[in-house]
Amino acid sequence: MRTIANTVVALMMIWALGVSFLAFLDTTIHWPWIITEAIPYHRLQTVRIGLLLTFSYYGLLHLLGKNQEFYPLHFLTTYLFYMSLSGLIIFYRRDVLMQDWGILVFFCVCLIFCYAAGRPDVNRHIKKYKN
Repeated sequence: MRTIANTVVALMMIWALGVSFLAFLDTTIHWPWIITEAIPYHRLQTVRIGLLLTFSYYGLLHLLGKNQEFYPLHFLTTYLFYMSLSGLIIFYRRDVLMQDWGILVFFCVCLIFCYAAGRPDVNRHIKKYKN
């Protein structure tokens, strides 16, 4: 399961790098590989609000004195959670096409895989305490 999750993370990373590089060359791409002049507004709002909620989450942790080191996968999981949550609300309120809901479901599945990849190995801890 962890291998599949890491593969999903690697594929998302490659996609993000490719789209970012092409954006510097004035080519706009949105999920999955659709080249357009502009990103649909509801998708742009989903990404924007997801990022703002993630920023707020980490800011709140800081203000509450919960400062600790987080792994990069924790940030990715937190962002995917808030992006999926905001997407669910925005897509419902704007009554978007069914194919956009499929994209939201895809990112929810990616969230599950990222959570599985970042979850500590419980069996390792149990074996440690049995000895």
